Amino acid sequence: MAFQLHTLIFAIPVAIRFQERPLFAAVLIVAITTLFKSYPSVADMSLLLGLVPLYYEIFKYMRYAFVLSNAMVYALVLAPLFWHLWIYQGSGNANFFYAATLVYAASQILLVIDLVQSMIRRDIDEAYPSERNNLGDHAVSSNAPAPPLEPEAGTYDRMSRFFQRYTGMALPAAQTLDKQTLTAERRKADIKKCVENRDYLMRNNPIIVFMLDEMEKLGCPFKREHIRCTPCDDLRSGGFSPDRGIQLCANHFMSTSHMKVTLAHELVHAYDHCRFNMDLSNCLHHACTEIRAASLSGDCNIIREMNRRNYALSKQHQACVKRRAILSLKANPCCSAPGAAEEAVNKVFKSCFRDTRPFDEIYFGF
Repeated sequence: MAFQLHTLIFAIPVAIRFQERPLFAAVLIVAITTLFKSYPSVADMSLLLGLVPLYYEIFKYMRYAFVLSNAMVYALVLAPLFWHLWIYQGSGNANFFYAATLVYAASQILLVIDLVQSMIRRDIDEAYPSERNNLGDHAVSSNAPAPPLEPEAGTYDRMSRFFQRYTGMALPAAQTLDKQTLTAERRKADIKKCVENRDYLMRNNPIIVFMLDEMEKLGCPFKREHIRCTPCDDLRSGGFSPDRGIQLCANHFMSTSHMKVTLAHELVHAYDHCRFNMDLSNCLHHACTEIRAASLSGDCNIIREMNRRNYALSKQHQACVKRRAILSLKANPCCSAPGAAEEAVNKVFKSCFRDTRPFDEIYFGF
């Protein structure tokens, strides 16, 4: 009953908005009825698709024609197949059929949205032809006939231009230059945002402030100039070098929380280097600091592990620390031999995992 009420709810605004186009309003009501039927069938969609071509002139305004056609083909091909596998063969799963029906429903929703916005855009173009055909300073005379409407670029043309701009291929020199300018401006914006977040964390985040205080007690104070925000070409979010300090990859941070974990991770490396004078060419030294950094920085907290699709009933934190340490060690040329990273991590894991200095314990909620 609740689904059937939607037809009545939507009928009033549709009738008001398209009161001068009663046939189009009827087509929309058919589409909405098809969408909210409790037990839909292919025949319902067939009726709707048979009525839509009555307004073929709005096709040029549709934005999602490509997505719509693919979604409908997907649903119409796979739904009967999944039904057969589920009901008759017994080798399928009801969820497969359910997924196909979700795509079918989503395509109907998208079709209704596209029909409405296309007709509204067509009405605007008819009401304001001079706005549609922008002639710059040369206004169209009120006595002169309006020039014919030019159809907008189709889906293929829009996608072609998008990929041209994205890849820089087959673009005029001026547009390529614009893309380079936009890239430079984006890098500046990334660096500015990174610096702001870095300064905020150094002032306000308790873990970062604590680590900086402990570094100062050891005689290795870390100031803003020791933590640089720079763009990076690879996929890492940060790094530590005894000679250059901490690097934060300004273009790879998804949030302030992401930067917080990265900065804490690198500060653990800096702390270990200051306190123990590590030799990063020694795989055991490198393994130990990577274990501590992964464990103490929050890199292996439950939320981040769930986002990585890693689940376990017990010892998930230890498994994550080992995995992250091995990945970092494999990037070290001195430890890149087959099995070298795993061997080094396993050898020092027990003692280094228990070492939580400068913290009293591992803060799982960080």
